[in-house]
Amino acid sequence: MPEIHTKLKKLRYLSLVATAVLVGMGFLFSRLLSDESIAWLEKVTILIFVLNVGLVFKGICIKALEYSVMLVTGVLVLDVLWQILSHALSRINIVEQCMWSSELSTMLLIWVSLLGASVAFDRKGHMGVDFFVNKLPSKWKIAGEVLVYLIVGFFATAVLIVGGANIVDVTLSTCQRSSSMGVKMGYVYLALPISGIFILIVAIKSGVESLFELFLAGVKSNKGEG
Repeated sequence: MPEIHTKLKKLRYLSLVATAVLVGMGFLFSRLLSDESIAWLEKVTILIFVLNVGLVFKGICIKALEYSVMLVTGVLVLDVLWQILSHALSRINIVEQCMWSSELSTMLLIWVSLLGASVAFDRKGHMGVDFFVNKLPSKWKIAGEVLVYLIVGFFATAVLIVGGANIVDVTLSTCQRSSSMGVKMGYVYLALPISGIFILIVAIKSGVESLFELFLAGVKSNKGEG
């Protein structure tokens, strides 16, 4: 495992250098590209840069994400308590029932669910059926893990990041707002690409670690046969 972490650190810094080179090439050849190609290149470069920063500072990013989930959860609990209390007090005409409280709880629940899924995926606390996987040989077990991380990474990229970014763009451009609080719904749906980026970072890191484990297992087995 120490060898794997050492090699991963080198790969992370190399990926940052590759991103810097990509940005430089984009500026150099920007005059030769169409406006659509430049816009697409900018989005890809930003995504790669964010992923690289997340991979290098993964521990800090995940810790900040955990504290954010705890903070949002705390606000959600207080909001639900106030919603129940105001509903009870409104029956005896002490206070008016808050219309914005249920709307806020729905928005916070969206953020807690999506960001909490990222934290659970990093801690390997998500639900999984590993009965058949545990019966496989070690090589096939690691290969199965790599395949799972590839599928999760594809889902996070295609659905959460790309699809979520499109939803945010459409809702912000059309100025869709919530009925009671008047909050732009694009800010609510922003939880989709943010959680997708964190899930993709964890999937890349864990998938690369599994690939190194698979490679080292193959090297050891070849030495044993030799």
